[in-house]
Amino acid sequence: MTQNEDEATKELLRRFKEYHCEDSLAELFAKYKPLVIRAINSFHFRTLDRDDLLQEAYIICCSTALSYNQTTTKATYGCYFKASLYNRLTTLKREETANKRMGNVLAVPLDSICGDDDSFISENTFSELEAKIALEQIMAKTPRQINVFGK
Repeated sequence: MTQNEDEATKELLRRFKEYHCEDSLAELFAKYKPLVIRAINSFHFRTLDRDDLLQEAYIICCSTALSYNQTTTKATYGCYFKASLYNRLTTLKREETANKRMGNVLAVPLDSICGDDDSFISENTFSELEAKIALEQIMAKTPRQINVFGK
C-alpha cells in the first residue's frame, strides 16, 4: 500500500468515526472489496449466498472501522480488517458444519424443486371445501375400530 493510499484510508476512517458518514464507510468497503471477494471465494458455504456474505463483510468493515485505533496499533487497517473478516467467515463455516445444523445443510430448498414460478403450488392447492371433502372420503374408508377418541 502506498503512502497516499494509507493516508486516504486514514481519512476515511477518521470521517466515519467522527461524523458517522455512511459514504466514507461505503468508500472504505469498496476499497477492500477485492479482498472481501477473495475471502468469500476461499470458503464454500451451502446455506449462505453471496449477498449474505457481502453483508457480513460490510458489518465487519463497520465494526473494525469503529474499533481500529491508529495510534496504538502497529498493524494497518487492511491487516486488521482482513484478520477480522477471516475470523468471522471461519466462525460462520464452523456454525454451518455443526452436527446439530446438518439438517439445514442437507435440506433442499422448495424453490429448487418447484421452480421459480408458483405453478407447483397453484396446481396442488386445494380450496377449503375440496380439502374437507377429501378428508371426509378418507375418514369414510377408515375402519371404525380405529378411534382415537375412544367413542
